[in-house]
Amino acid sequence: MRRAFTLCFLAIIGFRSAAQSPDFFYYDPPTVGVNNLYFNSSVSYKFLFIYTQDELSSAGIIAPITISSIWLKSNTGYSVTFENLKVTMGHTTLSVPSTTFSDNFDSGISSTVLDQPSITVSFVSGPWNDPPNGWTEIPLTSPFTYNNSDNLTIQIEYSDDNYPIPLYAYNGGPAITQYTDTLGGSYASGNTARPMIGFSAGPASPIAIAASDSSVCQKFCTNFTDQSTNNPTSWEWIFPGGTPSSSTDQNPTNICYNEPGVYDVTLITTNTNGSDTLTLHDYITVYPTPPIPTITQIGFTLTSSEADFYQWQLNAVDIPGATNQSYEVLQTGFYTVVVSDSNSCVNSTTLYVEITGMDEVNDAGISVYPNPSNGNFIIEWQNDFNSDGVAIEVVNAVGKKVFSSQGKILSSSRQKEIDLNEAASGVYFIEIKSDAFSLRKKIILSR
Repeated sequence: MRRAFTLCFLAIIGFRSAAQSPDFFYYDPPTVGVNNLYFNSSVSYKFLFIYTQDELSSAGIIAPITISSIWLKSNTGYSVTFENLKVTMGHTTLSVPSTTFSDNFDSGISSTVLDQPSITVSFVSGPWNDPPNGWTEIPLTSPFTYNNSDNLTIQIEYSDDNYPIPLYAYNGGPAITQYTDTLGGSYASGNTARPMIGFSAGPASPIAIAASDSSVCQKFCTNFTDQSTNNPTSWEWIFPGGTPSSSTDQNPTNICYNEPGVYDVTLITTNTNGSDTLTLHDYITVYPTPPIPTITQIGFTLTSSEADFYQWQLNAVDIPGATNQSYEVLQTGFYTVVVSDSNSCVNSTTLYVEITGMDEVNDAGISVYPNPSNGNFIIEWQNDFNSDGVAIEVVNAVGKKVFSSQGKILSSSRQKEIDLNEAASGVYFIEIKSDAFSLRKKIILSR
């Protein structure tokens, strides 16, 4: 016998409970009161709630359960049609949500428990202060097993609805994370109260899937885990857009996605009784990789092409504080700029820079003595360089500034005494700049 459990139905499905109340519900109005939280497509499309283990324990959940339905309360009776309704559940150690949605699931692992292109939920009108009554049930197509030791994360998202349904919500406790998508494509996030929540317990789905990361960058990989309870003896995984595109391993690893987009994942498990199928639609999101950056060199200044974020490296090691678009090199080596975007996707390029003839150029007009120095030394120049003045800075080997002249010094002064008694022993670079030139000299501090 072949049973198919899929998270996509082409018809519009209506949900209204035959039962009148959930098996468990979290209800604490004497201390927190109530208000309304609206599921309103003109304002918000994505919500995330965290309910703590203590709260769920007070609701009567004192052992691991398989959640087969969630229940909500409204003061309005209305049949609301949601487009592309998706409910995701998982465990977390957080009690207050992070503004980054994926961070609210332990190890980034979550389970899609409901995924419908179009679904109608017939809300009933019920009083907030009569906890057993007035609930509306939303059955899950893939039940979720709550472990009763962590906190519970519930994420609800949809693309549209036909009515701004109000839900009874608490004034206190951890806020939910609210994600708002406004017209024009601008995005914002904020916090508001959580709705009253109920749960029904039911038999576990025989087949379940988890990914180590359901959101990856282009050309990156993720791992999949079979969490089925039907004692399968063979597995057939299908990964549209993935490389490889299929696997017969129980827990396939290094499934890589080379093109941006959203992709389904299907698992077919087989045992002595037949086969079960689960398809998670749009389960994997692949973000595009930023373009390979280009580095422009002018003198000793390297400038990257534009990106959201930058990190410069010398010989494949991060340079502390070098996170601007430009970086001024201090020594010969391989300089890499790693650029990243808001999705934490990265790209990089490397340029070899060789500093030659520095001492010969500097020696022609500049002296530093004593060198090595105990921290006090003098920079002396032999002419005024035809300049209005010079600025002097001293940086350490990784580019951190330890001295600045705080403005230009008249070149006719011919010298500047520097006090670096507070600096650690080591190699430093003196940078002397004017509108017409830029020179460098190495100094060694030794005590």
